[in-house]
Parts: sequence; structure tokens; C-alpha cells
Amino acid sequence: MKADLIVVDRDWRPFGLVGVKAKVADAEQIEHWRHRLDQSRPSVLFGILVDPEMIRLFKREQGTFAPIADLKTRQVFGHYTPEFAGTETRYGNIPFSRDSIVSLAGGWLRDLADHWKSPNPPGTEELSGTGLLERIQGGFAANKTVIRRARARRF
Repeated sequence: MKADLIVVDRDWRPFGLVGVKAKVADAEQIEHWRHRLDQSRPSVLFGILVDPEMIRLFKREQGTFAPIADLKTRQVFGHYTPEFAGTETRYGNIPFSRDSIVSLAGGWLRDLADHWKSPNPPGTEELSGTGLLERIQGGFAANKTVIRRARARRF
């Protein structure tokens, strides 16, 4: 399965896949993402779909993925880049590219893993009890190329 980011735990085991949409995902695209997660190899526990409006977290339960949390993208990413908050800030509504959203998603997941930006990253409360926060501690999210290069240097 093609994913924009792979989330790995501290032992380099993949446990989550992140997909990013440049436009707001409709119900059909969300269902397609869930179906792709169900078919993912290797099997993972979490899936995250990010679009300019929502961050949707899915978890594998009894063999299939179910939605477990939704976060407002602007509230989460606005913590890292105030411009992402759109008209809610003095910066106005600045469009962001898909690559920018991928970078912001990676930074947010890194903050959840090692608290580089804040002791309680956005979404911490909503994600507590899902198992994601415990798994990501000491891990990170990166694209496949970065993970392959890091593994090559590590081993």
C-alpha cells in the first residue's frame, strides 16, 4: 500500500500508515482509505487520513479498521504553523500544498513521539486511550526512503 508517511515504534516496527489529501476528503475517499488499510501488507494497527479540514484516526479492531478519533487539522497544525489556521489568524487564509501538509503531519507525529515542541501536543487528550500515544513514544513518522536510509546506517 502506498502511504505518505509510515509510523514506526522505537524498535523500528511499522504500526501506522498516514495518507494525505490536498483537498477535503469525501465519504467515498474515506471509505477507499479504510479499504486500503484493511488490505495493507505488512499489517498495521493504525491508519491516519489527513486533509485540510480533518485528521481521521483509524484502528484495526477484529481484522478491520474502524474510526476512533477525528481532530480538526487547523487546530492541530496551527500549533506548528500559525498560517495554517487560515482566517482565524492575522495572516489570513494561505493555501498549503500537499507536501506542506505531509511535513506538518510528520512534525505533529514527531511531537507526539518525543514532545519536541510542547509537553502536551495538540490531540493528546483526544488520542489518549487509543494506544497510539503509547506505541509512538520513542518512534517517529517518515517516508519510506528516509526509513530505508536510516536502517542502512543503523544496522
